[in-house]
Amino acid sequence: MAPIEALIGLVDHPSALATGQSQTQQRHSHVAIRQIRSSGSEGRVYLDRKVAEGKTKMEALRSLKRQVSNSVLRQFLLDAREGVREDNRERLVAYVTGSTP
Repeated sequence: MAPIEALIGLVDHPSALATGQSQTQQRHSHVAIRQIRSSGSEGRVYLDRKVAEGKTKMEALRSLKRQVSNSVLRQFLLDAREGVREDNRERLVAYVTGSTP
């Protein structure tokens, strides 16, 4: 994966956001794995459907992770539009990034 360019102050730090992005991807991966472990869950149904369509299990899992990521992004955008209280937003960001609020 290419580094993400980020300006922090006046110094260019390409790795500053890359670490956060890596942690976020790991969290999405954990969510996807938890979903496919329970039979009948939306994640398991999605994975089984993709495998039935001819995708390998790894391709289907990658697709599920992308769905989880899109879902989180969609919720962030809804929260921003609806003006969710700041403390709730901080807790959600802390969960996704793995930091303490």
